[in-house]
Amino acid sequence: MKLIVMLLTVAFLQVSAKASSQSISITKKNTSLEKVFEIIHQQSGYLFIYNNELLKTAKPVSLHLKAVSLKQALNTILEGQPLTYTLLDKTIIIKPRNAPPKRLY
Repeated sequence: MKLIVMLLTVAFLQVSAKASSQSISITKKNTSLEKVFEIIHQQSGYLFIYNNELLKTAKPVSLHLKAVSLKQALNTILEGQPLTYTLLDKTIIIKPRNAPPKRLY
């Protein structure tokens, strides 16, 4: 019984590590965040939730990312932007950087 629990734990940890080590590669110049989010969605399967009006406050980005983690990519993309993100399962929620936290339930 202990062996089964240990094997299940190892299996879940591997699945979790695989999800957080999603590899993203993007090379773009002066591209809108909306297009960058589409590329990340295609490469990772993660869905983005954001307000279109909110993206109007963002500046275009120039990127050269090669095989970086999803979190590294998002941190780089949103650096210097008035936006931040929250990861929830396979969803990335884009929100204003200084927004107070909201309950989802």
